[in-house]
Amino acid sequence: SLSDGRVDPARVYLAGHSNGCAMAQRVAAEAPLIPAGVGCVAWYLLGQPEDLTIAEPVPIIEIHGTNDNVVPYAAGSVLGVIP
Repeated sequence: SLSDGRVDPARVYLAGHSNGCAMAQRVAAEAPLIPAGVGCVAWYLLGQPEDLTIAEPVPIIEIHGTNDNVVPYAAGSVLGVIP
């Protein structure tokens, strides 16, 4: 754990699929000093990067397939935010 020194706090990453991705992004936006980065699958970015107010930038990789029928890829470019 972090408290006993067995986990390097500079190497804690968040990952999520679908709604888990939204939660990982929200933690990064609201507590940017916690994660070293975020990896997401099948969701959208939480708004446009220039619209987010965070104290520190957090690296994010977003993976989304164009054949996703549950969370359509095209909706992200139309809405620009979480639908």
